[in-house]
Amino acid sequence: IYDAKGHFSHSISTVYNFTERKKLEDELINARKEAENANRLKQSFMANMSHEIRTPLNAIIGFGNLLNRSELPPNLREYVHSIQVSGNNLLSIVNDILDFEKISSGMFHSEHVQFDLPGLLHSVLTMVRTSAEEKKLALRLETDPNIPTLLTGDPMHVTQVLMNLLFNAVKFTETGSVTLRVRTLPGKEKNEKVRIVFDVADTGIGIPAS
Repeated sequence: IYDAKGHFSHSISTVYNFTERKKLEDELINARKEAENANRLKQSFMANMSHEIRTPLNAIIGFGNLLNRSELPPNLREYVHSIQVSGNNLLSIVNDILDFEKISSGMFHSEHVQFDLPGLLHSVLTMVRTSAEEKKLALRLETDPNIPTLLTGDPMHVTQVLMNLLFNAVKFTETGSVTLRVRTLPGKEKNEKVRIVFDVADTGIGIPAS
């Protein structure tokens, strides 16, 4: 501040202590980093859990279906049915969790392993057959004779997609049948990879055109 003659008179200063605020900001930054690191670890853990979880579940469901087709006392048949229902529900939850985490963490990928297609189709139909028989639906399989027996691809996700489609077809079909058709498409070039089309058709309510 200067007086009327322009001479310095005095000054006014305001002092702020940012120590606590800065400390709080640092704590928030560290907490955010720890949370982000924990989230990355969780996503990495979930994304790296492969079909080792789904494989035993599929086995439980498959053997449950086989047991249900055997001659069992009514009380044991009820137990087996409970195993099937619980197994299918758990498999659906596990599939959703694993795939969501893989996609979220950018680690979703397709496998390229050799698998037996007839065996895969038999396993899928075995798991769906009980649900179809409970509603007295015919479950049919139509395959192209030109399809190779051994293929290289992602059997886990093929199984998952087919089961989702077939169970939905059974769910929304009251009478008639559910059919799984497997056919090949001609390659555009010589020695091109085998292209296979899976069709699931049913006599249910269908999907509105809209």
